[in-house]
Amino acid sequence: MHNYARVNHIDLEQDLTVDEYYSVKSGLRIILSKIKSPKIYGYFTLLTEAENDEGLPHTLEHLIFLGSHKYPHKGLLDSLAYKCLSEGTNAWTSIDHTCYTIETFGMEGFSNILPIYLDFILNPTLADDMFLSEVHHIFENGTHNGVVYSEMKSIENNCENIIERTVITNLYPNDKSGYRFETGGTLDGLRKTNNNRVREYFKKFYKLNNFAIIIFGNFNNDDILNIIYEFEQYHLELNPEQVLGGAHAAAAAADTAAKTNTKTSTEDAPSAEQLFISHMQSPERPWSEQCNVERRSDSKVVKKYYPCNNLNNGQVCIAWRGCDWADFHTKLAISLLGNYLTDLTTSPVSKRLLEDKENTYCSSLDFALEDLKGNYFTIDIYDVVYKFRVAGGEDKQQAGQQQTGQQPTEQSQTEQGKTAKLYDPKMDEVGEITRKCLQQVLEEPLNMDRMKNIIVRSYLQHLKDLEAAPQYLLNEFIIKYFIYGRNKEDLNNCLNLKKAYVDLLGKKEEYWKEVLKKFFVQNNYVEVRCYPSYKKAKQIELFERNLIESEQKKYGNEKLQEMAKHVRKIKESFEKKPPKSSLNVVDSAKPQNVLIEGISVFRNFELLQKGEGETRNTSLEVSPIEMDTSQDVSCENAKLLSSVEGDLKRVIFPIQLSHIPSNFVSINVLINSSNVNEELKKYIPLLSYLLFETDVEVNKTNVKCELFTEELIRHTINYCCNYGLGGNAKNFRGGSLGNILCIQIVGLYEHYEKLFDLLFLSIFKMNLTMERMEIILKSAYQNLLQKKNET
Repeated sequence: MHNYARVNHIDLEQDLTVDEYYSVKSGLRIILSKIKSPKIYGYFTLLTEAENDEGLPHTLEHLIFLGSHKYPHKGLLDSLAYKCLSEGTNAWTSIDHTCYTIETFGMEGFSNILPIYLDFILNPTLADDMFLSEVHHIFENGTHNGVVYSEMKSIENNCENIIERTVITNLYPNDKSGYRFETGGTLDGLRKTNNNRVREYFKKFYKLNNFAIIIFGNFNNDDILNIIYEFEQYHLELNPEQVLGGAHAAAAAADTAAKTNTKTSTEDAPSAEQLFISHMQSPERPWSEQCNVERRSDSKVVKKYYPCNNLNNGQVCIAWRGCDWADFHTKLAISLLGNYLTDLTTSPVSKRLLEDKENTYCSSLDFALEDLKGNYFTIDIYDVVYKFRVAGGEDKQQAGQQQTGQQPTEQSQTEQGKTAKLYDPKMDEVGEITRKCLQQVLEEPLNMDRMKNIIVRSYLQHLKDLEAAPQYLLNEFIIKYFIYGRNKEDLNNCLNLKKAYVDLLGKKEEYWKEVLKKFFVQNNYVEVRCYPSYKKAKQIELFERNLIESEQKKYGNEKLQEMAKHVRKIKESFEKKPPKSSLNVVDSAKPQNVLIEGISVFRNFELLQKGEGETRNTSLEVSPIEMDTSQDVSCENAKLLSSVEGDLKRVIFPIQLSHIPSNFVSINVLINSSNVNEELKKYIPLLSYLLFETDVEVNKTNVKCELFTEELIRHTINYCCNYGLGGNAKNFRGGSLGNILCIQIVGLYEHYEKLFDLLFLSIFKMNLTMERMEIILKSAYQNLLQKKNET
């Protein structure tokens, strides 16, 4: 029976609860949340702080899965997970933590896999052969390889990574700040590190007092806690140095004495809650040092280059430092104001950079806030033109230089010498234009109706996420609380955002202008301009050739062949399947034990099929997709069917109603394009790009796109149009069943009729002008060039 102390209990919207438990013996923290789901979700999180660019946090993430001392087989963990009704395990390494994940259907499978997974994480073998195979090795031709090395090689010189690293190293200027280092490792750092360094890092960070077990699902808390407690005792026997001494030991002894009725003095023993708070505020925890969050004292513009064959794909990022992690009210205000400034085509910055048909500066822009101990936020401006082509020779090139007043940093011509690059100043202008736009917003009246609509919409989206997938939303908040929380009340404050939303909804214009002035206009910034560059690509290629030549000279052909042979031998041993006996450590979970709360679906599909060419006198098809077939449910379905049967029979196209307990309604229109003329069919992706983005006609009067968008913001929490199921038109990604055009609009149930009106206007009353088409297509074209460059 476990002896964990419950130190937190939080009640949330949607009848959700969160409980936090603490082990006074080891410092382990366990956070459990009851949600309505047939799945159990596990997030096993460690505080990890990079101390250099060797990539030790990310390297460990890979090595953990290769086997523990008790289960020393690569691939065994996933094989066992499959037996537990899971799709397998996963993990990620973030700037301030490493998280290992698993999802299983039902408690039976999760109970079986939990202690095994924890053993993989906390007691890995970390053999030298594993490091060679998975992290880094040199092959016979002198090339550097390894799963981790190849992964980082694919991103080290891409635009997004260069910008992110440049922003962070400039916003956090102290050389000792853990945020400055590349958690995945630079290629140079990975070439220099070794397995001893990995073991040292593991010993420092992979401890129970640095570990949180976060679980979501429909379970009994004590059942989960008893499994964890049993593992904890086993782990502490293997690693007795992880048993906490001092006041923790006294409290643990007092607790044991109380349970065994042993007489001992407990007067001086601190409570579990006192120890818990002391642990949270310990200066020895990662991310506790002030050097991590020191601010810069001035603004700065940094120019960077990334390898790219298309010089229309520059990117500019403007970044500012925000507030402390625990200032939840201000943090939410910054995020909402960022959305006001940049989200959708009606926002001030978007209109300035995207809506000028004569001078479109970019394809899209985005606002984001990175939630660190001292957070930062950015406006990213994508696909800014850097240089462009014209027909002609040197005269036109020189003329272009005279017009801009600047010399191009790179020049190239086709073999015929008839195409030259002309410098375009947008890359150097767009940051200043954005800041002037922010200053203009500060000086002019804010659209407070739009601001309030954004606040309401954001809170409704928050509620929708809590209803549909609370594990993903809450886990993000809980992990940050585990890393940066210094008081137990921080958990309630970071999860219960309703009070903050309500308070911000009542704020006057003066408050929002003060936030704008303090954090956007008068705040020191870092602007990073990342230019596309042919030259950079050639430099990287030359560096790789020189590196290979250097390794060949260093080791010689015979030694390289010997090293490659050794690595191949290691890989062959790892490719062997785990022995069958090792798969018997868990029983296969039984699907029939999984509790599924089903839904009832009402359709008229069969009616329409049978009604072709004859009188439609067929009853509706009712599909109760549910495990619970009790009489009460059947009676409820009968009542529902009776209420909708007449209306559904009058509908002349297929329709399906899914009945679920929800405060929201999602309307989805699926249009089969199979019979569309081939000439017109190629415009369907364009149509999906334009829907919801044009003027509409209402009562024979044209309503501008900007006003219509405000109506969409006021009454919806989401709307989109894509081709194919799961596609994304704006990212030029089609989904499955690509002949289907999918239109969706989501909002509160009470706005059901209004949602239909907005959907009708978007589809049947689109009023597309060539002016609007030109603006949208210019931005889409720039976006397309970038997507082609990424493939």
